[in-house]
Amino acid sequence: MIASLPEALQQGQNQMVLAYLAGKSAHSDIAIPLWQAVKELPGVRLYCSDRDHFGYVVVYVGTLAFGFAEGMSGVTLRLPPMFAEQLISQGAEHRATLGPEWTFLRLFGNCGFESQLAKLAGLAHQCAEPPSNHSFEADGSAAAQLKR
Repeated sequence: MIASLPEALQQGQNQMVLAYLAGKSAHSDIAIPLWQAVKELPGVRLYCSDRDHFGYVVVYVGTLAFGFAEGMSGVTLRLPPMFAEQLISQGAEHRATLGPEWTFLRLFGNCGFESQLAKLAGLAHQCAEPPSNHSFEADGSAAAQLKR
């Protein structure tokens, strides 16, 4: 059954992502790890476009999407460009058509990011929260965690 898009996601900052995802699907091998990585984070909501037919999955907090699963090989997260550059040097891919902050992470294989997904999804979540919660800007703690 096709699910109605939540009003919270119908905000301007999500439009490019939603247009990109229109008509796409997500394999459960990709969607489940994304949900497991974010389900304990505060305020996280999940939207699946069509649960019966493996529709794409978007994770969001408030009115801002910070990650999605589509296809069969990985997830895409909204990350600060300074972190994205480091990840790209490790095999991630920039999703330039969506904006400078979107990075695709292949989950499996030689360059797979499966073991780092929870940490990276946590960073994306932190960045999606209101600016007062962006502690990584002041103390660099997120950068230190990314290097671990």
